[in-house]
Amino acid sequence: MKTRSYLLVCGLLLLGVLMSSLIPLSVVKAFFSPLSAASPSSQESSPEGEDYLVLLPFEAPQSQELLSIFKPGQRQTVLLELIYQRTKPLRKELEQLRAQGLITGFEVRPDLYGVVVHGLTQDGMRRLQNLPDVGSVLSKDSQNQTCAALTATAFTHQVESLGYSLERREALENKGGFEVLTTNPTVNVTYYSDGYSWVDGQTSPNTQVNLRVLRGSTVVVTTSTTSDSWGWYYFEPDWVECPTSSYTWTLQPGDVVEVSAGGRTASTVVAYIYVWADPQNDQVGGKTDPGRQVEIDLYYFPNDPCTGIDIQKTVLPDVSGNFTASMGVDFDGQAYGQVFVRDANGNSTYRWFYAYNLMAYVQYNYVWGVIKPGITFTATLKRGSNTLESYPGVSDPDTGDFWLNFINPFQPGDEIDLNSGDIHLHYVIAPLNNVVIDPVNNQVSGVTSPNHQVQGNFIKSTYYDIVTACDWGRGCASTTSDSEGGFTLTSPMDIVRGDEVDIYIVDDQGNYQYHFLRVPVIGVDISEPSNNRVIGAWITADRTLTVTHKTSGGSVRQTISEVYLSNWSNEFDVSLINDIISGDRIEVSDGTISLEMSVPDPLPTASLKTTDQALVGSAPIGSFLLSELYDHRRDIGYTFYYCSEMQIATNNFALGFYDAQIGGGDTAYTWIRLPNTEYLIGINRNALQVTHPIGSTVMWITYTPRSSITIEWWRGSTLLGEKTQKLERSWIGYYLDETPSPGDLFKVSSDDGQKADITIPQLTINLDRPNNRIYGRAVPNRPLEVGVWRYTGSRGYGRYQTVWADSNGNYSASFNGQYWWDCSPIQISHRCAAGELRYYTPEGHFFYLASEGPVPAPADAYESDNDRDHASVYTAVQTHTFHIEGDEDWVTFTVPTEDVGNVVYRIATVNKGWDVDTVITLYDNNGNQISEVSNRWDEIYWVPQTAGKYYVKISPLDDYSTAHCDAYYDLLILPIRAEVYLPLVRR
Repeated sequence: MKTRSYLLVCGLLLLGVLMSSLIPLSVVKAFFSPLSAASPSSQESSPEGEDYLVLLPFEAPQSQELLSIFKPGQRQTVLLELIYQRTKPLRKELEQLRAQGLITGFEVRPDLYGVVVHGLTQDGMRRLQNLPDVGSVLSKDSQNQTCAALTATAFTHQVESLGYSLERREALENKGGFEVLTTNPTVNVTYYSDGYSWVDGQTSPNTQVNLRVLRGSTVVVTTSTTSDSWGWYYFEPDWVECPTSSYTWTLQPGDVVEVSAGGRTASTVVAYIYVWADPQNDQVGGKTDPGRQVEIDLYYFPNDPCTGIDIQKTVLPDVSGNFTASMGVDFDGQAYGQVFVRDANGNSTYRWFYAYNLMAYVQYNYVWGVIKPGITFTATLKRGSNTLESYPGVSDPDTGDFWLNFINPFQPGDEIDLNSGDIHLHYVIAPLNNVVIDPVNNQVSGVTSPNHQVQGNFIKSTYYDIVTACDWGRGCASTTSDSEGGFTLTSPMDIVRGDEVDIYIVDDQGNYQYHFLRVPVIGVDISEPSNNRVIGAWITADRTLTVTHKTSGGSVRQTISEVYLSNWSNEFDVSLINDIISGDRIEVSDGTISLEMSVPDPLPTASLKTTDQALVGSAPIGSFLLSELYDHRRDIGYTFYYCSEMQIATNNFALGFYDAQIGGGDTAYTWIRLPNTEYLIGINRNALQVTHPIGSTVMWITYTPRSSITIEWWRGSTLLGEKTQKLERSWIGYYLDETPSPGDLFKVSSDDGQKADITIPQLTINLDRPNNRIYGRAVPNRPLEVGVWRYTGSRGYGRYQTVWADSNGNYSASFNGQYWWDCSPIQISHRCAAGELRYYTPEGHFFYLASEGPVPAPADAYESDNDRDHASVYTAVQTHTFHIEGDEDWVTFTVPTEDVGNVVYRIATVNKGWDVDTVITLYDNNGNQISEVSNRWDEIYWVPQTAGKYYVKISPLDDYSTAHCDAYYDLLILPIRAEVYLPLVRR
């Protein structure tokens, strides 16, 4: 049995975003293109719910999450997979919400660093905000989607920089240790024009390392870290969006970077650096500060794309700082490397680079690649003698990256040209047909253009829903297609159904096209009774499937057509009407490939037991078992991830997780790979958890479906009640005859031996509005999560922080300096603010308490102005409310003769509450409509043609704009007679 673990930080932090520096074209997208990750049928919103964007907590990548970044094509796939991995716990929670009818569906959006949830109800919103893997829940409008896309870009920067640093660390480790320089610690710095920077180097192992940066005589950075067991250290800034979007620190040329460790200090001056790698002339060149030494480390692939060679060259820049190095080898677009601009002590400013290359992602008509940084170019798509599309662009000013999305689907024979001065990149789209993946012989075969290099990366699936191994295994194989285009690749490692295969078809210049494949697999997820599902992964996502549920005798129980595949993972997931029973047969087909499985008899079982500290259950002998455990440690605010796997030798199993602390709220996501066929049984299980909203009469229990749960309710030595109930799903609500009191004891037990003794704690919550804090009493010397909510007509937004109660049970949480999603300061004094308290016992059981909620807006001072006959006279800015559904506000004003034909009137609703959208309608004195607007930024600009009385009707755009605490707006009617007017702001 193997176990791996790494840390995922799951605190509720401010969302970080990073301004993109990609090509400023309407046809260019951020690094992650917004592809749908679910079928259209799963994306429809219900009338009772809305679509929302659920963002992950923004956390910098951990070194345990990724290997170093290698070739150009691999860095894109690694970034996609990491975000997909981070959404996994949230997706499992969303499956439960969908089963409960609280949402209608969801889709993973790595391009938005989160998940779009469809048909979210208000109850579902509350449940989402209580999940540990949620950073923010935002309305799915264009502004929020733009910010989320920038967050994904920020994550991209951090992944790449950490990957680069890891590769340098591994290179030193492979050489046997310390970098041969004249200083200890060594200092290496990198900066980018958008502000992102980092510092790394080596010193003594396990030593505190202090960083100080001087800009002139001013200290602009001070921070510290601890070197690892090899002495490697790494600093990077955090990104904060509020109150202004910026990094916590930056580097720029001329800065002095000082690093101290073990009583020793070394420093370097940040040098200007600009670098490119030209495979057409086999040169690496650029510009830096004169007088520096330039060391070039180039990694290229002369014979086999799976085997690289590392070469070095040292040159000196000229008096202007320009340098060019002829590398002496024939490298192509697959090459990459790094340039070190060293000072007299050997410390450096360095930057990674990639050779000019062009890569086509055929399935989605995308092209990305690298040319010289910060230059203009023209990209063209041709079909025969016809030019289908042509676009200008500008490459990234630091890396030379570019990204294009063509409209026309790529076809074999299409030509992609990119031209910029003396740089010419050309690629012809090759076919990829008759692809067969044979997991028995560990081979993939197909047909492409003759005499092309074909590379295959065989990867264990650890990021996607369907997981095939705990360890991130990767194998590379390459060949050259024959005279008819045929090829066969043999994986150097054993592949199983569900594994990933990345295919690269490479031309003689190192340009290439990319295809993402999965070894086809099907399975059933039996986690929730009455919500059994058929799951799987398919070879490509460019097709639809038909799923058929049959009896053991072959009679059709249900057929589901037009099943769409995720564009991110090639996976599918459909719910069945009927429960799956032993012996049932599941068939999945795309019309060419068909897979059929027989459900084992008996069905496998699993339970996550705190008493055993293990996942316990049964499965067919010879099956392969893999389980991912998410272990929530509330005391320290982290969620630990563990993965364990084993071969099942007997029908029963007990799978442990080394160093885990299984408790309430923990979840194990489990795959059973059946012998011989390698088809899957999915079973997700929760450890026993009790949840109680303080002041209510309900006790929520989460555990293994179909377990019998007994609750005894004790007050001192008196048994107030006892009840046994069976879980039809993985949760159930026990309703009590009265509200429990603090000190009451609930003894909860299951029929398989799980037990929990829960004492109702004394919890209080008070809102200190003048001082912007929440305080009260809780369990002494224990952590708790204190949150403030801001409510609107259709939803609530929450922000939480973890504090500790003192030895007397007192706690206090200040929200000064914290912000909502729109960067407005959190103010507990706001009319729509309320508080909430979450307390977790050491065993993981959960209590929460909410303060009294806000009241709806009252009728305004101008009521009843609900029709033309009762319109109020406008003399100055008016504050109105939509205090009930259907409320309308009418106002009249008079235009004097001198304004006719030459004065512009601005009629606008400003200072609107959250979720308030208005419709503004302007009428003349006879009731004729002159103008009407209805959008988020509501205003009319109008030049009157006649003097006299006019009317304005303000109505809500929808019911969400009415009858809630924030249903306020100000009405402004302003004749613009002067040249400059200051904006009206009310706070």
